[in-house]
Amino acid sequence: MSTQHHIVGLDAWVEPPPLAFPHTIHLIRDGTALSNPFQIKDATILINSQVSVTRELLSHGPKVALVAVTGTGIDHVDQSALRERGITLCKVPAQNVDTVSEHAIALYFALKREILPMHRMTVEGRVWAELRTPHKAFASLPRTCAEETLVSPRMMWRCCGID
Repeated sequence: MSTQHHIVGLDAWVEPPPLAFPHTIHLIRDGTALSNPFQIKDATILINSQVSVTRELLSHGPKVALVAVTGTGIDHVDQSALRERGITLCKVPAQNVDTVSEHAIALYFALKREILPMHRMTVEGRVWAELRTPHKAFASLPRTCAEETLVSPRMMWRCCGID
């Protein structure tokens, strides 16, 4: 006989993946997980990324057996309360790989294209009025992607024997 789990997403800003076990799911999207904790009364699994899982919140979920943290860090989870109740804590450390990678690429292009200095010049308006083009304020134009090669030091060592 399989158990039907009731999953509650405390701060459901993304859809959970397909789950291969019997379950129902309630995603709290309006930020009321703490102000209306009765929403977890039937939960056997809580999924969260930022909402604090406190002793008080857990007191409203007598059936909770698992807390799955999909965000970075677990300092917002009362681990003592979980241990006392025998609730399993599941961390998902690699859940942000795509987001972090995309953010790194976005930062690379922001630096490469000097987005912040360009924004500042645009807001101030002075450089645009005086120079008629912001690029005259920089030593040189940024290279295009076609003009660059981006590899890691480890890849350089493997490919070329370069340290």
